[in-house]
Amino acid sequence: MKKILCLGDLHCGSVFGLWNPNYKTRYQNVIKLNPLQEELFNKWELLKESIGKDYTHVFLLGDLIDGLNKNNYGKERMISDINEQVGCALSLLKPICNKKETIGITGSRYHNSADFEVDRKICDDLNGHFGGAIANVRLKNSNKVINIAHGGGFPPQYIGTRMSKEILLSLTSEHLNKIPIATILIRAHFHCYGHLEMLGKHFIYNPGWESARRNIHSAPNFFRFQPDIGAVLISIDEDEINVKPFLYQIEYERKNIKVI
Repeated sequence: MKKILCLGDLHCGSVFGLWNPNYKTRYQNVIKLNPLQEELFNKWELLKESIGKDYTHVFLLGDLIDGLNKNNYGKERMISDINEQVGCALSLLKPICNKKETIGITGSRYHNSADFEVDRKICDDLNGHFGGAIANVRLKNSNKVINIAHGGGFPPQYIGTRMSKEILLSLTSEHLNKIPIATILIRAHFHCYGHLEMLGKHFIYNPGWESARRNIHSAPNFFRFQPDIGAVLISIDEDEINVKPFLYQIEYERKNIKVI
């Protein structure tokens, strides 16, 4: 049996994203977490306990760091040094990816670098295989092909609508012999969890590790952009496919009320 742990959208470097409180910069600085990040890190540790070592592969689905946030003039950064953001992401991922076959893909251009492939660097340091922007993966001793990409297009207003549309589009391209037949389609980017099985295919939206941003760009979509926090474990045993989400409630947003 193959068991694949899907992780993405850590957004290390964002004040709303995941950060390791034990990480030391090259100058031996330790960055204190805000209350939201403390809660996110506690959920990360809970995820590690929940999954144990009972998985064979790790898929890294991009946006593992948050980058420079140029559209917001560098605001909401814990640290602007991309090398340190990468270092923190590695400190979080190494215990999970240790002795596991790891496959990574690139994330959003906005959270990457114009001059350097951040996700490739992280994947290489984890002794993984980098698939680029989109990858078709066939597991050994299996006839199942898994298509993985970070995401793209517009955020789904209704998750099921977008998933079913993508399944139908993939079936069309497969019927025309343009792409390999993929049994599982995995996307990230939208920080939401969803799973739809239709016409012999599974479409999975992978959750993330960044809370809702509080800035002028995100405020108009505050309700729609409330994220799902966690990861997904996919178990494949011959023709049987099981999808198990690990989802965690974050109390911070519900408690973030100003009393006057």
